[in-house]
Amino acid sequence: MSMFCLVRSEILRFISYRFRLVSISCDPSFTFSIDSHKMAIIEVEGTNVHPLLVDSIEILAGVCSSHCFSY
Repeated sequence: MSMFCLVRSEILRFISYRFRLVSISCDPSFTFSIDSHKMAIIEVEGTNVHPLLVDSIEILAGVCSSHCFSY
């Protein structure tokens, strides 16, 4: 486990997960990733978008978005 790991969750195989990330911090941005996995961005600020496959996501202050992940 990375020394910077903030959350650790058990993920089950063959199940899709949806993450809703909301930045309510004073930090201008942070980067979210899941080690060795890609995620699809499916919604930004309440608007559905064409899925975009990414390795990591930079979230700016005050922004919320949804992401899908399958294992």
